[in-house]
This record gives sequence, structure tokens and C-alpha cells, in this order.
Amino acid sequence: MAVLQHRGMRLPAVLVPSDLPLPELMAARLDGELFAVDGAHSPVDEPYGVTRRAAALSARIPARTIACRSSAAWVWGAAEELLTPLEACTPIDSRYRSGPSAGLVVHEIALTAADLARSGPLTLTSPQRTATDLALEGAGPEVLCALASIGAFALEEVLAALLERRKLPRKRAGVAALERAIAARDAGTASAQPELTR
Repeated sequence: MAVLQHRGMRLPAVLVPSDLPLPELMAARLDGELFAVDGAHSPVDEPYGVTRRAAALSARIPARTIACRSSAAWVWGAAEELLTPLEACTPIDSRYRSGPSAGLVVHEIALTAADLARSGPLTLTSPQRTATDLALEGAGPEVLCALASIGAFALEEVLAALLERRKLPRKRAGVAALERAIAARDAGTASAQPELTR
């Protein structure tokens, strides 16, 4: 694997315009030396996976926030595309205040240590917490089954946890989404492994 250098300095595995001028990044991409990872670039000989996606996303969300929902699903490899606006969260008691941003939504939610994971510079919700949040939004079976495969948990665990909760907003939608995902998994119509890791 080649070490990418610029003027004798080792460069990070994920490059943004603050690392190299944008014209140099685009020229290297045209030359086939870099490929796009969201709004960043990575050398073609670097493995593409959770670490690269996490590094690319960490450059686009505030440092004190946690990637969640569809953004976390993309980092884990359960979603093929990073949707906009980006989604991040902060614990309810963090007192984080952000200004309005067209490309970022920051949610304040209750989190436990078990809900969090770290990949390089990025803190994000665990696959199981991500599946729970996306189920409450009515996510499709593919992403929920992919998260279960990546996180090595059973969708039935998430369903049981939702059924135990009282006064949970969108609980019916979450239960229905998980039941559809379980049925699709059992029928073999939802992939047990995400496309990006096959």
C-alpha cells in the first residue's frame, strides 16, 4: 500500500480541502489516484469501509455531536448513500447549541453508553441503537436487516425492547417496521448482509 505524501508530509487516509487545495484533489481524482468518499477523497489503495466513511463524515459534523440515524447507517455500511441533511445527535443533558444549518439536523436524545460506538475521530450510535431509531422512522427491511447483521443482534431484541417502552413517540411505526423486516428476513427477501460488504 502506497503512503500518500504531499511536499514530504504524510497525508491522512481521507482528504478534505483543508489537507490539499481542491484543484489538487480533483486532479488526483481525475488521474485515478483518489476516489470520492462523500465530500472527501481517499487513495484508491486504501480499504473502503467503516473507518473511511467515519473519517469522511467527521469532517462534516460538529466535533461534540454524535452521528445517528441515516448518517450512522451509512457509516456502518447499511446504507449505500449518505443522505442529506446529515443527522447528528447530542445527549439531552449536554447543553449543546447549534445554529441553523441547511445540511445538518441535530437531535437531542436520551443516550446510554451502550448506545454509542467510536470509529476513528467519529462517535456514532451503535448498530442496534441506529436500527431502533430508524425503525421508529419506518425504515425499510434492507437497512434494518443489514444493521442487525453488522451489529450481530436479533431484530426480535429490538422489537421486544420497543414493546416494553411506554409513551414512546412513533412506537407503532417502529413495531410495524421491525415486523416487516423480520418477515422479509424470514422469507429471504431482505439481504442478511449489506451490499457494500459482499
